[in-house]
Amino acid sequence: MKIRDVFRETPTVLRDVYENQITKRGKVLSPTVLHVNVNLRCNTKCAMCNIWELKSPHMLTLEQFDTIFSDKAYARVEYVMLAGGEPTLRDDLPEIVELMHRHMPRLRKVQIASNVIHTASVRAQYPRIAGYCHEHGIRLSLGVSLDGIGDTHDKIRGAKGAFKKVMESVEFMKELQRATPFTMSLDPTVFSMNIDELEQLKALAERLDMPIVFQIAAISDDYYGNVDTASTLALNDADRFKMVKFLKRRVAEASLFDALAYYYAEVIDHEEGAPSRALPCPYADQGLLLNPDGSVQYCHNSRPIGNALLTSSTELYYSADNQAYLGTVRKESCSSCRMSCMFWVGLRKEPMTFLSFVMKRMLGVHRLNWRRRVEQ
Repeated sequence: MKIRDVFRETPTVLRDVYENQITKRGKVLSPTVLHVNVNLRCNTKCAMCNIWELKSPHMLTLEQFDTIFSDKAYARVEYVMLAGGEPTLRDDLPEIVELMHRHMPRLRKVQIASNVIHTASVRAQYPRIAGYCHEHGIRLSLGVSLDGIGDTHDKIRGAKGAFKKVMESVEFMKELQRATPFTMSLDPTVFSMNIDELEQLKALAERLDMPIVFQIAAISDDYYGNVDTASTLALNDADRFKMVKFLKRRVAEASLFDALAYYYAEVIDHEEGAPSRALPCPYADQGLLLNPDGSVQYCHNSRPIGNALLTSSTELYYSADNQAYLGTVRKESCSSCRMSCMFWVGLRKEPMTFLSFVMKRMLGVHRLNWRRRVEQ
């Protein structure tokens, strides 16, 4: 984040600070972040995720989305992640974005996570989404799941020719970006199969003039269904050392107000033995997750708390029993959770955590020592 962006965001950050430090002491905060799994089908067979095995037939119609989002529980939502499965396997993503905006007047940012290998869908839908978001002042962020170079990516994704198709979509998206402003990034998932290609992925991002966000593979049986493959995903001691050294370089090179540096610092601390999570998560007290069958969760660590097709989301979200259950999730799961869901929203809603990190970097305390250690 650049300094001018910091000043531009200051008013809403101050509002968020008030709500998170004062308002939530007296009442339950309304949802401001929303994760929507638009399907649970996929066109790859990823080594780190078993969603593709579900072959789920569930998929909410536009009419069902419209009914669900008309509930007042969604009126204060500001940040939305559209995911799956593979979201581009639907052909109505622009309509989903538009109807969400109709019901979410405070919508500030839409993110879409995709493997972008369904090139025809990318070409048909992304221009409409980008145009709508630009016209209505909504920030659009398109994530490109790219886990390796060439055959490595194809092997990880279990799809021959996947890397070539990603490159074709990226070329199209960059052309689109020149005509209609939005942000996009390469989003590799780091685990045992690509640990030796992190530098190559970084170099590719630099050649493409794109940001890159290295995300650590997460284990979640309820969402990814990958608990049985956890040992395959895990890094051995030598690979863990490689990753930590690589991420320390990224922190040392990052600009002062780069929120991504904080996330990498969190990963490093965890790998070096930190017992609990320091990264704030907005889903801990103001998030919802909607599944393709209409079921609702507080987050990926939460069990379903009901079905929005049968019971209003307001009733489900604010239910005393469900809020008590959310407290249990925070107590039992949050400290050990390593998922990075909208971490940058958590940092802006609890900025003292981030500002403390910035001050330490300015003063050369703790994490800036990494620069000297890495360069030795």
